[in-house]
Order: sequence, then structure tokens, then C-alpha cells
Amino acid sequence: MRNAESKKDEFIIRNLQSAFRNIRAVFRKEVRTLTRSPLLYVLGAVFLGLAGYFFYTDALYFDLLNQDKIGLTQGLWQRFFEDLRLCVLLVTPVLAARLFAEERRLGTMEMLLTYPLTEVELVSGKFLSLVLLFTPLLAVTVLYPFVLSQLWPVDPWPLVATYLGAVLLGLACLSCGMFCSALATQQSSAALAAFGVLFFSWFLAWNEAAAGPGLLAVLQRLSLFDRFYDFTRGTVQSRDVMYFLMVTLLFGLFSVEGLRWCWRQGRGGRVLRLVLLLMIGVGIEDWGVRHNHTWELVQEQESLLTPETVQELAAVQVPVRILMFYEPGRYRETAYLAEKCSRASPLIQVQLVDLDREPTLARTYGVRTYGTVVVEANRRWEVVYPAEERLLVQAVTNVTDPRPRLVCLSTGHGEHAVTTERPAEDDEPTSVGDLLERLGYQWQEVVLQHEGGVPPDCRFLFVYGPTHDFGPTAVTATAHFLAAGGSALFLLDPLPLPHIEELLSGYEIFAGSEIIPRGSARLYLRDRQTVPVVEVGLSSREPERFTAVFYGARRIDYVPKRKDRRGGVFLGYRSATQGLIPVGTAVETAGEHGGRLMVVGDADFLEGALFRREGNRLAFAHMLHWVAEPRAHELPTATRYAYAPLTVRQSWLLFSTAMIPSLAFLAAGGVAWWQRRRG
Repeated sequence: MRNAESKKDEFIIRNLQSAFRNIRAVFRKEVRTLTRSPLLYVLGAVFLGLAGYFFYTDALYFDLLNQDKIGLTQGLWQRFFEDLRLCVLLVTPVLAARLFAEERRLGTMEMLLTYPLTEVELVSGKFLSLVLLFTPLLAVTVLYPFVLSQLWPVDPWPLVATYLGAVLLGLACLSCGMFCSALATQQSSAALAAFGVLFFSWFLAWNEAAAGPGLLAVLQRLSLFDRFYDFTRGTVQSRDVMYFLMVTLLFGLFSVEGLRWCWRQGRGGRVLRLVLLLMIGVGIEDWGVRHNHTWELVQEQESLLTPETVQELAAVQVPVRILMFYEPGRYRETAYLAEKCSRASPLIQVQLVDLDREPTLARTYGVRTYGTVVVEANRRWEVVYPAEERLLVQAVTNVTDPRPRLVCLSTGHGEHAVTTERPAEDDEPTSVGDLLERLGYQWQEVVLQHEGGVPPDCRFLFVYGPTHDFGPTAVTATAHFLAAGGSALFLLDPLPLPHIEELLSGYEIFAGSEIIPRGSARLYLRDRQTVPVVEVGLSSREPERFTAVFYGARRIDYVPKRKDRRGGVFLGYRSATQGLIPVGTAVETAGEHGGRLMVVGDADFLEGALFRREGNRLAFAHMLHWVAEPRAHELPTATRYAYAPLTVRQSWLLFSTAMIPSLAFLAAGGVAWWQRRRG
């Protein structure tokens, strides 16, 4: 009995060893043939050329038009990998179509099938050769985020999900092309058939209005587009991984049956076998959907509350209601943030709201955008977008603070006009006045030289880009307001304002001359030089993070003379020749919790195209928060999703990164062709 079992084990081992040898032989033959063929190099150059072009244009799009609304994962990488999917769909069917169709064209298919090979060994060897040749092409594109990481902060973990999805999509496309090649007699017909199958599976769920809910759910489960979408967002779903693997396996088994179809009898039984395989695959896929697991590889830093935020929320003395209108597909991240806010204080009630299912509630608060948060208390509410941590805490402070939130705007010195322009369908602030109101402030204009002082109910004085100097009356009124514990925010363009400068010098703040940027012009601002402003950390924050873009600015120095006064530089410009040039300075003017004075060397960063930059608006919101709120001990901090605009030199670096791999692949193909010709 034992001898029989031993012989049986030896027989199985010999068969496995023989199968591995056969697969390796087919694999080596295919790799040798493909690497000597110009087709591989042409397809590789096309794939890398398109991928590089998409990366370069998507990076410029993100830099020029995104304007800090979303991060790299939801902005650049999602767009790039959706474009890369098109490259995969174009190249892989052509690469796989030659496997068996070329054998038939050359008349070697019959000879190949006379070898001591099974159809499974033949298909396995050929498919592994495709995987070996396609994977390096995809791996070359890792160069793009690597080079970009030298310019912008790149989180590598979402890229793990995106590349996993790209590999799985590539495997499914290669196996589909191989199946079509097993049935076709010509390489062109096999490629066209593979294109038809893949693009049909991609377009399945596009016309949502023409399908009922039940049919649409089935189509979405079959669609390559919908299955690949979560990967591009940095999310791995086990059901999607199982789907792609099952598609790859089924097409591989169909290829085996396709070869047997032409050379063996009993076709009726093979049809039943194909149907049975398909049913098993559908059953496994359905099991994967029912037992799905999700891995979020995006590092959602905004959902991790800092100790300062927890302290602010815990200090709430009245009931607060927070409505979070979450984005589809980001429920788990929003729920995590909601749980953290609820734990901070028993007086905080958080409710998650689906914007699509609660349109009436959304209209009540004027919410039109996913990711918006409404903070309500004492019959007052404030809309926060995006749900950035500091803006959320600021909104809680605003609605629970009984003091009037009145901003006094200095006028009569050629200041920039503050108006409220709010088109009915616009989801974002359109003017400084609109932004002030959305942040919970009321505002009124004051003429300092005529009224003789700042109204006592003003939260702070806002001097917005004066073009004429203050007179003695205005200087005296401002000085008395600051001495009495008032606060002020000065935005000063590079103009001579001697009286204002003398007033500021009494607080160790000195307004200097205009900053002349050194280096290449920015991409999207072709008419003039710009000043990319960085945050200069005065606490435990990471120093020198990009925060805003200025159209020129003046230097604002801080030279402390009194040890009892707290203050320092919070914004700066990194010059290649002069080092860090201070652009914004803030000081406390009247004790630990008294008045505050902030001076920024530019005012038109809140005008025109620059106002549409999310980073510029958030920087202004942080300035207002620090000036108006005595509890805000830290100076303004940059938003997480703020990326410095690319210089011309940096854009050329990205262009070279995008194009060189394709050209190098063409050159390698030329060398291989020349060596083959000489040999």
C-alpha cells in the first residue's frame, strides 16, 4: 500500500517537473522571440510616450487649474491613472494578439502542437512571457512620481493601490488578447476582437439613464471602468482584486479551450465546460462582493485631530450641531472625523448627511458641494468648505462666541473695494466680502480721519491695500485702538506709505521695499513674476511649507526690542540669492490675551485669478482667525493641499522625465534591430 502511494507521489512530482520544464521552455522561446521583434519596442515606445504625455499634461493641469482644491491623490494621480488605463487598453491587445495568430500565419502552430506539450502548459508559458514584458513598461512610469516628489510632497501609499490596480487591469487585458489570438487566424483580427471586448466592458455602465436600477447594478459590476475607479483613489477593495483575477483566469481557461476546439473532438461538451467555468467565475465574484474588505491607503491627515483642536472642542459650553455632507466613496473617512469630534465634547452632536438623499436639508443651509460641513449653535450656523480642521474649529468658535463679529474696513485711502458678489449657482466665494460673510463676519466701512476713532464693537480693523498714506488723525485713531487692546490686519502693497510705516515701527515691524523675484517666471502667470510664499514655522509645525501665491510683495521685517512682546515672521519668500525674505509679520500688542497686529506685504493676492486659488483664500482665513480670536495662540498655518506653482525649469524637468523613457525605448529597439540585421 505504501509502495503504491509512494509511486503515485513520484508520478505526480515527475509530471509537475515536466510541466514546469515545458512552461519554462515556452516562456524562454516567447521572450526571445518578442525581444527580437520590433513590435515590442514600437508598442513600448507608444505606451511610454502616451503615458509620459498624459503625466506631463495632467501635472500642468493640476498646477494651472486645480488651484489647491484637492490633493494629489484625488487630483493628479486619479486623472493620470485613468489616462494610463487607456494606454493599457490600447497596447496590451496588440501585444497579446500575436501569440497564437502569428504561429498560424507562419505555419508553426501545427508543429508546436506536436511537441509533448499540453494546452495548459502552452498557454501558461506564453502568458507569463507577456507578463514579464509588460510589467517593466509599467514599472518605468514609477519614475514620474519619483521625480515629482522632488518638487511636491508625494504620499507613496496611494500609489501602491493605483499601481496594483494598473497591474491587475493589465493582466485582464493581456489574457483577453490571448484568448482572441487563440481563436483568430490573423493578428489584426485578434487585436480588433480584443479591442471590441475590452472597450465594450469599459463602456457598459456609461449610459446610466437608459438602464434600470437592477440592470445598472449588474453592468457596473462588469464594467472595467467602475472596477478600476477605486484603485485610482488610493483604495483597495478585495472584491475588485478578485474580479480582475477571476477575469484573467477565465480568459486563460477560455484560451485553453479555444486551442482544444480546433484540434480535438467533442465540441458540445466543451461548450458546456465553458458555460460551467463562466458560472463558477460569476459565483466566486459574487462571493467576493458579499465578503468584501476595504483598505484605505490614503493618509487622511485632516481626520486626525490635533491636541489643540481637541482642547478647543472640549471647551464648548453650549450644544453644537455639526452636519457633514460627505462625498460619495469617502463615507468611512468622514465617519472617522465625525467620531473624533463627538468624543471631544458631549455637547457636540455630529450628523452625517448624504447630499443626494437630503436635498431639502442642503438647500436650507445653502450647501451645494460634497465635503461641506455646517456648524450650528445658538440659532446661528456657519458653512465650512472644505472640511479643513482649523476652519472647522474656527466655525465652532464663531457660532458659540456671543461677542459681535464685526470687521471694520478702513476707507478713504484708496483701499481695495470690498463687495459681496454671490452668483446663485456659485459654490465658492467670489469676493473678499463674500468670504468674510461665509466665515461668519459682518463688516462695515469706517473713515478714520473723519470719525476720529474705530467703533468699540469692532472685532478688528482691516486695512486692505491703501494706495494713499494715513493722515495724522487716522494714525492717532489706529494707535489708540491698538493701545486699548484692539487688533488690526494690514495688507500693504509695495507703495511708499511713511505714516503707516512709522506707526508699524512702534511695534518692531518695518515695511521695506518691493521683492524682486530671482529665477524663471511661473507657468500660469506669463505676464509677470510671482512670489511663492512659504510658511515660516514659529512652533512645532514643519517650517517653510508653501501656502500662497503673490503678484509681487514688499518686505516686512520684524526686529524685536522688547522681551515682553510676542511675535515674529510667519510668511516668507525663499530667494535663491538672498535666502528667506520675510513677507508677513504678526505681534501681540497688549498683553497675553489682548490686541494683535498682523502685517502682510501684499494685498492683491485676494484679487482676480489669485483669489480663486484655494490656498490664498485659506491663508487669508487663517490670518483673520489669528487676529480675531485671542484663543488662537499659533500663527496662521498652511493648508495641507497647497502645492507651490511650477517654474519653467521644473516644467522642463517633468517634460524630460515624461519623454526620455519613450525615446530610450525606441533607441534600444533600434540597437536590437541593427544587431539582428548584422547577425
